[in-house]
Order: sequence, then structure tokens, then C-alpha cells
Amino acid sequence: MTLTADFALRRGALDLRVRLCVGADETVALVGPNGAGKSTCLGVLAGALAIDAGRVACGDAIWDEPSTGRFVPPEARGVGVVFQEPLLFEHLSIEGNVAFGPRALGVPRGEARARARAWLERTGVTLDPRTRPAALSGGQAQRVTLARALAREPRALLLDEPLSAVDASGKDALRRELAVHLRAFDGPRLVVAHDAADAAALADRIVVLEAGRVVQEGTLAELAARPGSRYVGDLVGLNVFAGVADGRRVRVAGGDAVLVVATDARGEVLVALHPRAVSLFPQRPAGSPRNVWSAVVAAVEPSLDRVRVRLDGPVPVVAEVTPGAVDELGLAGGARVWVAIKATEFVVTPR
Repeated sequence: MTLTADFALRRGALDLRVRLCVGADETVALVGPNGAGKSTCLGVLAGALAIDAGRVACGDAIWDEPSTGRFVPPEARGVGVVFQEPLLFEHLSIEGNVAFGPRALGVPRGEARARARAWLERTGVTLDPRTRPAALSGGQAQRVTLARALAREPRALLLDEPLSAVDASGKDALRRELAVHLRAFDGPRLVVAHDAADAAALADRIVVLEAGRVVQEGTLAELAARPGSRYVGDLVGLNVFAGVADGRRVRVAGGDAVLVVATDARGEVLVALHPRAVSLFPQRPAGSPRNVWSAVVAAVEPSLDRVRVRLDGPVPVVAEVTPGAVDELGLAGGARVWVAIKATEFVVTPR
């Protein structure tokens, strides 16, 4: 069955107008900046919030449709939800927590406990079933929460930043395990993701929500090839500039800087640039680059085998360099360097 939502909802300053579809055997990651409406959207699907207009449905079952007065409460939707914080019942054992859902659905006590133990094992929880939530690590607590959601045998699965409460040492392992469980779940899965790594690892498709609107969707590779906003550029690790093109010159929005590009375009455009295409020099370089300016190092951030260098200048830009280049160029906060970018490195997209 397919989970579909096409609705409007206003809550305070947030004006949410979303059209979303999650296939019967698909995991979709919902990403966006803080305040975009991601968790509110999840609340609508879970039944915690009623919409103002539109429709929310799962397969043939209509969950929310104001025009007909139809509204199905959360407990009747058959949705499994995993929140940012585990929210386990502290007075129950981990077995009791997982068995709670089946018991609420009328499953006999013995069968519910057996189902709980089976799901704890399947989600990698090897602790004594009598263990209380207070004794769990962040990763263990999220595994128990996932087991509790799955033990209800839900029609759809919703996860709200399930890795945010897990420390860095356990995040990679839990991310891998979670991806396996999502693929094995027979139904639509929607995951609110914090970053590109989580979205790429967990989802088949990414939906970008900004200021209450879906602005772009696709695989991570598709978003990286044509980022539709500065947020998407940051998400996939690219520099993105808005501007106005006049032939092969783009005046960057908000300033007087002009970029020389290899693509002939007219009107409003977005210009994307990979950080590795940004070359840094101690003195002004000679040669072919058409885009050269002086900049000040604002921050130096290690990132796996590279180092991301944030630069303030006529066009604020992020460069990726090797650790050796950091030492060679003396890259530290406040240092001044020269930036050089070839016109062919820019990807220009009409807005």
C-alpha cells in the first residue's frame, strides 16, 4: 500500500503545504532546515495533528480528510513511530515496553511477551529482557524503541531523526542495522533525517522540505547534480550561489561579485561548485583561472581524509584540501589566501 499526503496545515508561523507519496516498498527521507516543518509533517501522518485541508491516506484507507469529516485517530491507523528520544516507559522492563503495543491491540499476555522477545532479538538487543530503560545506552534504547514499533505489526513506519540521540561511536553500526530493518519492513517507511549521511544510508529517495514546502526530491546523486537551493547544496556538501546570469557572467545575489562560468545563460540561476574545485594559493596565481579573489580563512574543519576550509571574501566559499595543504598554506582562522576557480567547474541551473 502507498502512503499519500496532500494537505495544508497552519500552526503559528508555520504554513505547511505538502504533497508527499511513499511507495509500498520504499523508504523516503524527509530532510530540511530547522523549522521547515519536518516533525509537524510526521505528526500529521501519525495522527497527532489534524490537517486544515486536503487528504492523508494509506492505501484505500483515508486517515484525514476535513471536507468529509473523516479523521482516524493515531491508535487506529496502525502506524509504528520511532521518535528522536526513545520515550520508553521507565516503570516497565524492555520486554514490557515492546509487549505494550501488542497487548494494547488485544494480543494475549503470553503471546505478546513472546513477540516482544523475538523482536528484541531481531533488532540486536541481547540484554536481559527484564532490564529497565534507565540502564540502556542511547543506541540500545533506540533498538528497543524500534522493536516496540515493529511489534505492533504496523501498516507504515515513521521515524523522526532516529539516530540523533545516539553517540558517534554507536551511530554507524545502528545506521547499518536500521537500514536492514527498513528494507525488510513490508510497507511504506518515512524517515526524518538530520544529514546527508543518514538520508543516503537509509532511504531510496530524499524529499527536501523548506519553509513548509517540498522544494526538491530525488536520490542523493540527483540532488548533488542539480541542487535547487543553498540548503540542498550544504546538504550534499556543495557550494551553491544564487545570482543573475548575463551570458557567461553571473552576478551573485546580495553583492557586487561576478562569477565567470562556461555556460551561457540568462536570468535568475543557481550556480553549484564542488569544494574540491576551489584552489587556494599563498599569492595571487597566474594562468588560466577566470575567477580569482583574496579571502580570509573563517574556519578549518577536518572531514575524513580531507579538510573543509570556510573562506570569507567577495563570494563566501568552502574549499576542500588535503591535510598537507593546510600546513603548507598555513591555513588557520584569520589567515589570508587567494582563491582561484576555473569557469568550467561551475554548474549553472536556471531557477
